[in-house]
Amino acid sequence: MYSALSVLLAIIAANESAMLLLLYGPFFLWLLLRKSSIWTVGLSLVAGLFFYMYTTEQLKEGPPLENTMTMQWTMTNIVNGKMLRGFMKTTSGQKIYCTYKFQNEAEKISFEKEVLGGQFYIVQGELVTPPLANHVFSFSMASYFKAHNAQGIYEITSMRFVASSHNIFTFMAQQRQRVRMQIEQFFPESIRAEAKALLIGDQSEVELQHTKLYQQFGISHLFAISGLHVGIMSFLLYEGLLRLRCRVEYARGIVVCSLPLYALFVGGAPSVWRAVMMVLLILLAKKLEHVLTLENAIAISFIIFVLVSPNSIYQIGFQLSYLATLAIILSSQIITRQTSSLAQAFVITTVCQLLVGPLLLHHFFELSLTSFVMNLLFVPLFSFFIVPMNGLLLLCCFIMKPLFSWLLFFYEPLRRLLWQFMFFLQQFPIHVWTPGRPTVILLLLLFGLLYFFFYFWEKKKYPLVMAFSLTLPVLVLNNLPKLNTQLTITFLSVGQGDCTIIEMPNRSAVYMIDTGGILRFEEEDWQRSTKTFEVGRQIVIPYLKGRGITKIDKLILSHADADHVEAAEEVLQSIKVKEIHLPPNAVNELVMADVIAEATAQQIPLKEQLAGDIWYEGHVGFQYIMPYSTEYNGNNSSLVTVITYKDEKILLPGDLEKEGEQELLQKNPEVLQGVTVLKAGHHGSKTSTTEEFLRAVAPKTLIFSTGLNNRYNHPATEVVERVVQASIPFFNTADDGTIILDIDHGVRWRRSE
Repeated sequence: MYSALSVLLAIIAANESAMLLLLYGPFFLWLLLRKSSIWTVGLSLVAGLFFYMYTTEQLKEGPPLENTMTMQWTMTNIVNGKMLRGFMKTTSGQKIYCTYKFQNEAEKISFEKEVLGGQFYIVQGELVTPPLANHVFSFSMASYFKAHNAQGIYEITSMRFVASSHNIFTFMAQQRQRVRMQIEQFFPESIRAEAKALLIGDQSEVELQHTKLYQQFGISHLFAISGLHVGIMSFLLYEGLLRLRCRVEYARGIVVCSLPLYALFVGGAPSVWRAVMMVLLILLAKKLEHVLTLENAIAISFIIFVLVSPNSIYQIGFQLSYLATLAIILSSQIITRQTSSLAQAFVITTVCQLLVGPLLLHHFFELSLTSFVMNLLFVPLFSFFIVPMNGLLLLCCFIMKPLFSWLLFFYEPLRRLLWQFMFFLQQFPIHVWTPGRPTVILLLLLFGLLYFFFYFWEKKKYPLVMAFSLTLPVLVLNNLPKLNTQLTITFLSVGQGDCTIIEMPNRSAVYMIDTGGILRFEEEDWQRSTKTFEVGRQIVIPYLKGRGITKIDKLILSHADADHVEAAEEVLQSIKVKEIHLPPNAVNELVMADVIAEATAQQIPLKEQLAGDIWYEGHVGFQYIMPYSTEYNGNNSSLVTVITYKDEKILLPGDLEKEGEQELLQKNPEVLQGVTVLKAGHHGSKTSTTEEFLRAVAPKTLIFSTGLNNRYNHPATEVVERVVQASIPFFNTADDGTIILDIDHGVRWRRSE
């Protein structure tokens, strides 16, 4: 176990900073104080040194990539819409993330039928820089590559098949593809995605609403191939062989041979390999008549895993699988002294949820409050009904199709009824606690307090200390934002769109101006992605939850353009919004239909606003200075907002264009004086931020909110030149990512990296 800890520290030090090697001092001191044997200390030292050098070598960049070269597809690849994406390896062993755009539907269909893993192609293309993460809480391609020890993105323009490799990996991939096609052919759409997820580990078609449901209930692990499934499969296979009068040693041998094949068949997720290796190690130890503790089994499996792929420690599935299993192992005394199976199940759930809680907060920013009960209900349901039934249906559709139809006749309505029951439970607003992502220091504090909690629980001592260990972090995380006395304005990077989040001092209120969105263009059916990219769910909501924001007091929609309001519906469905401000008659625009429908369903007040409306939120002043007319005229009807706080003024003009700027200069020029920050109107379009307007406003800093390589070429070259000639510093979300402005005693800028 201690060697595994030493290995973990070595890999982190190799990736982050060699200074972390200094932690070996207190680590070895701790081992000596525990009176560990010289053998333990020496083995930990050797393991740490080896893995530090080994990981450092693995992280070295390979030779430069050529424009034409031979590469081999790995088993990690997917066809989605008009794109093929996945990892390939060069002849020198470099792992590269590759993308290819299909030329036509026939080409896509031919690739969907192929098992690409193991195939060699001559490819042409170029290596491109991974896109900047939108913000610190959003998906990061750089972090994804780091976790998979891959280098950059190689955009393939053409590729030609060369040869296939024939080995156990490609054979199992072919069988997996065969099962996938069988599921697609015979299983109805209502249970098809679930069958793929539970039987072959393919979650690519799982609907977003189902994923969200499982996360809220804290049972996401049931919807992925995990140690639970490995345990079920091992038990069924072993017991089945014994019932067939197979000798015990032969049954164990068959299980030993079958488990690695099963891991390959279901895609080889970290949780699967962890469980498989532990089972194999324990069976091998029994064969050799050696006592192997579960602590040593998980430690050895960890070392083997990272020997193959050191940076797997950065994969979320890897972290959660090992930490949850370790929690159960280390709490064995607490679990075994429970007198009933129900009590043991509840304690196991409690132990797992508490110990992985800090990790869940770090990655997902929220915890399920109902997971303790939901796991008691759904773990047996999945273990003894849903997973076996899906397996039985698959078997029958291969060998007994009449029985398949009969089973499906009963199972599908029951499964549909279960979904309805789960969605009914989801309506109750008690499922999640969203304090946001803790800092590293708070994360360490959480783990430290949990250590004391479990220590005293095991010793049956000091219940007040145990209660304190759980309530203190809740109080700290809930109240920490209220200690921030600054006005924080975030210019969120949402691609080609606008979204500004305003957090009042002491988090007394939160406003949002626009939500971003995508202007979608017509595509043929074969080009459409199975999962549509949504700015709200994938950029805006993660930022809000990462900051611990669960309520928006005012959602201000500046005008009815898709790149400003298309994501509003998604925000309303995930975050409580108290009221919505918008320009007069904007509700009649087609792009607003979904937003208005959702707001009406939730009974959220819709308030049309005009120039002249002024109010204060504490000491922060807000004023609308446009529009003046109740007639809706597109961009020039934008709700133009001025924010004032401690002698600082921020001007947010929406998509105001030249005509609107001139109207504002004529009717209210004095409000434009003394502006600290100007967000360029219409993303820096050449129709906005005119020379006259820029001269009148004279901001100290300017913000462009644009998307990287956008089709409109925003910001326009002439506008940027105008800003540069005026010696105004500026940021662009396309280049700088999310920009955060803190106002207290002065102004401070920072990036959300």
